[in-house]
Amino acid sequence: MATAVVLASWIANILHACLINPAWLRWRASHTPWYAQPTAPPPTWPGNPYPPTTAPPTIADLTTSAQAYYGAGPAATSVPQQPAPPVTPPAPPSPPATAPRPLDVNAATFEELAALPGFGTERASRVLAERHHRRGFGSIEDFAMVANLAPHEFAHLRNLLTCTPPPQPPAGYSPHGRVLDV
Repeated sequence: MATAVVLASWIANILHACLINPAWLRWRASHTPWYAQPTAPPPTWPGNPYPPTTAPPTIADLTTSAQAYYGAGPAATSVPQQPAPPVTPPAPPSPPATAPRPLDVNAATFEELAALPGFGTERASRVLAERHHRRGFGSIEDFAMVANLAPHEFAHLRNLLTCTPPPQPPAGYSPHGRVLDV
């Protein structure tokens, strides 16, 4: 039953296409949409706000009309030319100011750390306590992590800091004292 309905619908669509569709296609071929229809030129009565179309003005026309409206201006008046001042050679570059010495984070004092931009007494004391606990920082990044520096703060301080690695304990040294082999 369903097959018969599908077959009947298919045959009806073919008949519709053969009988109705050619008329619609003929109308569509001769139809011109509203936006493609030619427009009439604007009326030419007195007081029409739309002037008849002409060529666009040239630069010379604009310059003369501006001069007529604004006046000749200072460029049109004659000004006596004065000789140009003599050219002096540029001064030699001054020696660069001495850049601040980088601060070693493993040897800095409390006052030097507290004087860093963005540091304070609390941050400096926290860094010194951690440096003592760790027996020195392994890198500037370790220092930045302990100091809880934000990325923009670290970017400003990275060129002002150095880190000499802490001295390594001798071979066989144990921080827990003597180790007995049994």
